[in-house]
Amino acid sequence: MGGAAPSADGTELSFKQHARYTKEEKHRIAQAAATHIRPKQTLFLNSGTSAGALADDIAEQAQSLPGLTVVTTSLSVASKLCKVTPIRLIVLGVELRCLSQDILGALAERILEGLTCDIAFLSGNALLPIHGICETEPSQTRLRELVKLKLAHTIALGHADKLNRTNPHHWIAMPIGTIIITDVKGATMAQVFQQDGYTLVSL
Repeated sequence: MGGAAPSADGTELSFKQHARYTKEEKHRIAQAAATHIRPKQTLFLNSGTSAGALADDIAEQAQSLPGLTVVTTSLSVASKLCKVTPIRLIVLGVELRCLSQDILGALAERILEGLTCDIAFLSGNALLPIHGICETEPSQTRLRELVKLKLAHTIALGHADKLNRTNPHHWIAMPIGTIIITDVKGATMAQVFQQDGYTLVSL
C-alpha cells in the first residue's frame, strides 16, 4: 500500500508527511477493509498510511481473530502489530526504502515466492481502472506482482485523491474482481471501475 504520494509540484512526500492528511477518511477505509478478515487467514499488507490504519484496526480486533498471520513489507505495520500476541507476524527484508518505509529487494521477493496469502490489501500512489496500482519504484511493483500471483482475493485501498490520478511511474494490473475501498463519492466513478470488472465500495 504505497505510502508516499506526490505533492502538487510532483515531489514525492515522505511517509510522515503523507500520514498527516486524510486520517479520518483512511480510518473509515480501514474499518471497511477489516470486515473482510476472518480467523486463521494469512494477510499481506504492503507499505503506506492506509495499511497503517488497517493495522491499527487489526490490532484492536486481534483477540477475535485467532490464528491470524500478517505478512508485510512495512515497518509501520510491523511496529503496530509486533506486540499483538495473537498475531503471527512475518516481515520481509532486507532493503529499506526510507521515504515510504517499504521493505524491498531480492531477498524479500525470494521469501514472498514461498508464501501464499488469503487476502492482499494493496494501495499505491494512484489507482486507475485501466492501468491498476501505481508505485514509484519498479521493485515495489515487483513485490505486489508476486503477491497477486499467489492469492485468492485482492482488496485495494485508496483515498479519493488517488483514484484516476495519472502518475508516470510503474504499474501493476489489478486482478478482475478486485474490491476497491475508497471515500470517493458518485455513481460515475463506480461505473468507471465496474465496467472493467472491479467493485468500488464508496464510504
